[in-house]
Amino acid sequence: MEYSKEIVREIYKAAPEEILDVLTSDETIEKISILAKKYSLSTEQGFILSYEITLYMIGLIPDSSFEVELKNSLNLTDSTEKSLKASIEQDIISKVSKDTLDSQRKLAQEKVSSPSIDIDNESKDLEIPPEILPMVEEGETAHDTLPESAEPKKPEIEAKTENSIPNNIENRIEENKTEAAPQETPKPKSAYPGGVDPYREPID
Repeated sequence: MEYSKEIVREIYKAAPEEILDVLTSDETIEKISILAKKYSLSTEQGFILSYEITLYMIGLIPDSSFEVELKNSLNLTDSTEKSLKASIEQDIISKVSKDTLDSQRKLAQEKVSSPSIDIDNESKDLEIPPEILPMVEEGETAHDTLPESAEPKKPEIEAKTENSIPNNIENRIEENKTEAAPQETPKPKSAYPGGVDPYREPID
């Protein structure tokens, strides 16, 4: 089950100081970074690991489901998941008494089942308190982002109109016009003055 960020924030703030002190300590942050490197986790998986540990310690992940949650969220093999869980219990969870964890888990489940708190079963981006994020070394990025997609440039196509004719064709047309133009035959000069035969009757 996934919870809304409001539920996570409310239960996190209400957790006892013993739990919050462990979660926000420099030692815990360093331990998480060491575990991420030991088990070859990516930067994103390191954030997920921090978040799963937080949910477990504030009581939103049952003890019986912690192994499955680690395996599924981090995409681990069975052997890696068991080894990682053992390391988390030894290096981090053991810093808080069992009674405190059991009490917090009981209170968290009561809050979740309360009708005043909305449970969001849909996937959402849940906030991770910044103080419990694993350290990011120089040169690393907290999130792998994709470059902004740019609209592909469209090839520039010269607009053609009805009057737009390639030069070679246009020249050829002009040549054909010149070749096809009729040649005027010069009229013979008349031997009569003024070009009129005085003996020829005019035709009306």
